[in-house]
Parts: sequence; C-alpha cells; structure tokens
Amino acid sequence: VELVGVADANPEQARAIAPQAPRPRLELAALRSRAGDAAAAYEILEGLARELPAALGHAARPLADAARACGRAGKARTLLEEAYT
Repeated sequence: VELVGVADANPEQARAIAPQAPRPRLELAALRSRAGDAAAAYEILEGLARELPAALGHAARPLADAARACGRAGKARTLLEEAYT
C-alpha cells in the first residue's frame, strides 16, 4: 500500500493502516504546506506531536515552519518546550 497516496486521499485510512507510523501524517502535512495550507499542516503536526510524542524529533522543524506560516509560533513553542523540558 502506498501510504503517501492513501494519506493524501484519506488521512484516517492512513492512520488505520499504520496508526503508530508518523510518516503518513508527516507526508500529508508536507503536501498541505506545499499547497499553501499552513494551518492544516500545523494541525496535522500538532496532533502527531500529541499522539506520538516519540515522533516529535521528525516533526519539530515542519511543525515550527507551519506554525510560523499560520501565526501559531507561540503555541508551537509551548508545545515543543513542554516536550523537551
């Protein structure tokens, strides 16, 4: 199964296929960011950080980038500080 294609078409299906895998959400967030929807990318990455904290190392930079692009830098900073302190 091509998870990237599934993630773009149906994020819930991608999570059902691989619920503990961060990649479908990371790819979906990247697609949303490239499409100019930083807020959607941020929401996806924030959910990933909260649901799979072990994946935060992979999500931190795109999370910060999306947060800056959609005006949620303070919220992202708090999330990252809580995770790393």
